Amino acid sequence: MQYSSIVPLLVLFAFSQNPVPSGGKTGEPQQKESQSTQRPASTDQRGTEQAPLVVKTIPSQKTQEEAAQDAEDRKDKAANDRNLVFTLSSLQGFLLELGFSN
Repeated sequence: MQYSSIVPLLVLFAFSQNPVPSGGKTGEPQQKESQSTQRPASTDQRGTEQAPLVVKTIPSQKTQEEAAQDAEDRKDKAANDRNLVFTLSSLQGFLLELGFSN
């Protein structure tokens, strides 16, 4: 039973250690010898205003009917929220009275 708590700790310790370096050559990384064959940087237009990476969306103007419907929906939601608050507070009061009646 004692080993069951030590084994996970040893496993975690082993995985947290850095890997052992290999016996390979150390030194500077190899560089390409042909410096003159490199191309100059191209003028890439991606991500600019002319060729954007993401297309900007412009919201459409709402019609008068849609605006009226949205206003009505907001009024309905406000009325429903008020009714919900009233109902929940009434229920809370009833449950408090029930709890104190014992």
